[in-house]
Parts: sequence; C-alpha cells; structure tokens
Amino acid sequence: MSGPSLLVLNAGSSSLKFCLYGDEAALPLLAKGQVEKIGTVPFFKIDGEEKKLAEGSGHAVALAAILDRIGSDTQLTGVAHRVVHGGTAFTGPTRVTASVVEALAALAPLA
Repeated sequence: MSGPSLLVLNAGSSSLKFCLYGDEAALPLLAKGQVEKIGTVPFFKIDGEEKKLAEGSGHAVALAAILDRIGSDTQLTGVAHRVVHGGTAFTGPTRVTASVVEALAALAPLA
C-alpha cells in the first residue's frame, strides 16, 4: 500500500482494529484488519491471513504489526480513533486537543 492515506483505529481492552482509507474524496477502503487476544496469545488478521504475535504482547506490538503491514511507503495524512461515548459534546469527528482529552476523561463513567 502506498500514497496518502487515513488510518482509523479502534482499540479495545484485548483488540486493536483498523481501517486504512485512501486520501481521496470518496475515501476508498484500502485495507482493514485486527489484532485479537492482546495480552494473551495475540494474532493479526488481515485479508484472510493470520499471523501470530509474541505471546503476551500488548497494544504497542499490535500497532507496530499494523504499521509494518501498511508499509513505510504509505504516507499517513491523518489518524483517527473511535471513542466509546462522546456524550452530547462530541457527536462527530473532533480534533484531539488537551481540553478534548480532559472532557472525554470526564465522560468515562458513561462507557
């Protein structure tokens, strides 16, 4: 995969899912996959393939596997992450700032 792209992540307690979109008006889906069973016996699934990761690996190793699969020739123009609940303040895409992180932390009980 190469060229300008947008990476979207969804980290859970034991998984890390991703989609990679082309940086065009239609945002074509270029790839999607996930790392499951993080912290125990993690494995990376993409395009029908599975690759085992080191036993006990955490989210950092999962993200490294995703970035490695995407490839160094991919130019990430943006990265997005899904949050579980944004309350009434965050109902759409929002640029993350220190104040946004603080506001989201206050919404943690909703999750």
